[in-house]
Formats: sequence, C-alpha cells, structure tokens
Amino acid sequence: MRQVLKRIRKSSQEFVKRLGKVTRLSDKILARAGVIFGVILLALTLLFAGGWVADRVLELLDRLANQVVFKIPPEQETEREEFVRDGEPLVASSFTDLFSGDGWLNKNSTTLYQNRVTTVFTFPPEFEWQKIESTELPYGIDRFVERREDGSDARCLNNSCLVQKELNLSLDAYNVALPKSVRVESLVDVSIGALDTVWLIGTVEQKDNTFIGRAFYFNGRQFEEIFEEDAPFRSKYEGKIGFGGSDENFLVVYGAYEGMAYHIRKGKEPVDISRFFGIRVMRRGFQPVVVKSGSGEDTAWYVFSMTENNPKFIKLFQNGTDEIVGVFDLTKSLFITPVKSASFYLNKNVNTLNAKIMTLSSEEEFWEFTDKGFDKSETFEIVSVNINNYSAEVRRAAISGHDFSDRGTRVEFYLSNNGEDWFQVELGEMFEFPQKDGRQLLWRAEFIPNGGPHTSPFLDSIRLDYWVRFL
Repeated sequence: MRQVLKRIRKSSQEFVKRLGKVTRLSDKILARAGVIFGVILLALTLLFAGGWVADRVLELLDRLANQVVFKIPPEQETEREEFVRDGEPLVASSFTDLFSGDGWLNKNSTTLYQNRVTTVFTFPPEFEWQKIESTELPYGIDRFVERREDGSDARCLNNSCLVQKELNLSLDAYNVALPKSVRVESLVDVSIGALDTVWLIGTVEQKDNTFIGRAFYFNGRQFEEIFEEDAPFRSKYEGKIGFGGSDENFLVVYGAYEGMAYHIRKGKEPVDISRFFGIRVMRRGFQPVVVKSGSGEDTAWYVFSMTENNPKFIKLFQNGTDEIVGVFDLTKSLFITPVKSASFYLNKNVNTLNAKIMTLSSEEEFWEFTDKGFDKSETFEIVSVNINNYSAEVRRAAISGHDFSDRGTRVEFYLSNNGEDWFQVELGEMFEFPQKDGRQLLWRAEFIPNGGPHTSPFLDSIRLDYWVRFL
C-alpha cells in the first residue's frame, strides 16, 4: 500500500494544487468525524488529489501502527452483542472474575476466606500449630524426609534402602541401572519416593527446549511404567518429580516453575490435577513430597518442599468425594517468620503431622500440625463491587458460569443493579431487574455451613452475563 501511495504522490503534484481546498476540507472532516471515517475519506480523495494527500495518509498509517492499544484485563473479559427487547436496543456483555486479586470485591463486606496463592475461596481453614520437644515426636527424628549431608536422598522399605545421589541409584549399596526407556545422555534429574511396599522413581530428561518427565514403580528388582503413555510430563521448565500416598492411591507431582500432577488410583485412569499446581503455588519450583492422611472420601493430602530456602506446605482436599476438588496454601500461615526448610511426616493420629523446621540461623525446631478442617461456625459471604463500567442502565443479568464445589454448604446467590435492592437468583437464571434505571451490577453469595468439619465450598471463578441500555 505504501508503494502505491508513493507512486500516486509523484504523478499528481500539479493536480493537488488545484484541489487544495478539497484536502483542507477533508482535514476538518477528519478532526470531527474521527480517525476511521477520515481515513476512508482520504482514501477516496487519493483518487483525485494525489501526492500531498498520500503524504498525509502515510503519516497517519505510521501513527496508527505505533499507537498504544488498550487491553481489557483478564478478570473482565467483555463481549458485546446488540439486540432489541420491548422496542429498546440492549447490549449484551459479560464479566469473569478469576479471583487473582480483590479488585472486583467489596473487601469490607466479604467474609469468606480467600487464599491469595491458590486464588480460591473456601471456608476459613482451622488448624493447630504448636511447638514441641524432639522427645514428643512419635517416630523420632529419622523418619523426616530430608537430604543427607552428602546431598543424597534415601527411602527405606523392609530394612532395604534405596538411595538417590545426583543421577545415580543404589539399593543396599549396589548400583541400580535406570530403565532402558530413559536416555541417560539427556538425563538432568533423578528422584525417588516410597509407598507401602514399593519404591517410585522419577526421571527428567532434556530434549532441545523441552523437559520430559517419566515415573516408574521399582520393586527392588525391576521397573514398571506408572503411566501407559511414555512420558506424562512435558514442560518448558526444568523440574523435579515427587511422590506420596499408598500403594493403591498416590500422587505424582512435577515440581517446576509451573507444576503438573496426577492422582493415581488402582483400577482407575490417572486424573490430571495440574490446575492445583500453578505458578503462584509453585513459587519458582521445588522438589515436592506428598503425605497422605485418611482413606476413601475422607482422604486429605499435604505437599511440602524438599528444596532448601523454598519451604512450602499445601493442602489438597477431596470434600467427601473420591477425587481431589480443592487446594489452599498454608505456607505463610505456618511460617510466620522465614525458615530455611521444613519436613513433615504423618503422626499416629489422623490429620496430624509432625514437622522439623530449620531456621535461618540453622537451628532445629519441632512442631505439630493438627488439621481441624474448616471454620463452619457462621454464615460467610462474598460481595462484589460494581462491575458495570458502562454509562448505561443494567436491565438484565445472570450468573452464568463458575468453577465451584458446593459440598459442606448451602449457597444463595443474589444480584443488584443499584447496590441497595438485592434479588435472590438461581445459577443460570436470566433475571430482569424491576428497577429500569439502575446503572450498577453487583453480585453476592451467602454460604450457610452444613455437614462435617472437613468439607467446604471451593470457588475459583465466576462469570456474569448482563444486558444494558446505553443512555
């Protein structure tokens, strides 16, 4: 297009002089009618006016190419569609809050617990965290999973110990060759874990810019692939694989800048739970260790970090179901002052873990964590601020989408278009406001607890569709 404009400019210098008045008139129209209409008018004028106008269009194209484009933040992904209702033109729009912050929430009125790391809402977690003496540990100090002074990691079953050091494995001092499917020449990490009667091995290879993670059972004699597919983990981030659970029910976690994970149960297909191990949770990446407590629908999972100077403590819960449905990060709740490392093991009591903490001054401390579930002592709520940014009347709205588990609660949803009058609605219901002149849109949810202490609602996104009439 630029070449065409330049040719026009050279061939029509004389003609443009005679039509100077036309171009000056086009400038005035451009200023009044806006950039788009002006460009169209100038393009037509090019057919008659030639070179001088071509210069103006070239300049305008350069400005348009370099102008800053305003982008709507992901928390407010808006779509618009016009239609007519009762003789009035309405515009349809939508709003999605991913709860990555609290910019769209009324912080003074919202009482439901928001975990800023996992970006979800649940009932407030309840737990006890108290310091104890080493003599109070039910299984002593040796059960804590942590690296030895030489950097090795050991997991013992039936008086036999599998040891990982760098990229090598040994069992009771005898070297163990890695599975043939592992390309040793591209290997960057090896990790180990132990269930009830079998060890688990994780390997990470690098191929070009991709890191490939594999996981195996090891019974002391031979390896077996955990996953039917060759490599369950493929990532652009280097990571370390961690494990934990029982022989028939365990987790495999790829600990990287952005994590991945699977829930493995005997006789069932692996369930991808990677959405619970996002960038905020992984905090630059760490080597995960998993602790399982309870069984069946009452199972709770705890994930901690073996990586020094990056302590983590994460809880995943099943909410009275067979599958993991929720997660929250308790790292900052436990480690109010920074620590160098923290290791946990399961106590004799269900949902109780003992911890060994290494402080920044390299002093050992021992603690006990007791998980009491959730605070269900009162009704909690989420209240939004006005999410309608248009100079328009909000006529209709619906809570049309959400990522939500409602176990352990009864939930009531409300909408308002003026911040004063609230109307209870069902999820997906298109509600027409009786006040036609309301120019706001707010939503509210009340969570009335029921059931046992270890179930909770889990909400990590919500979407509203609404229709407005521009003034």
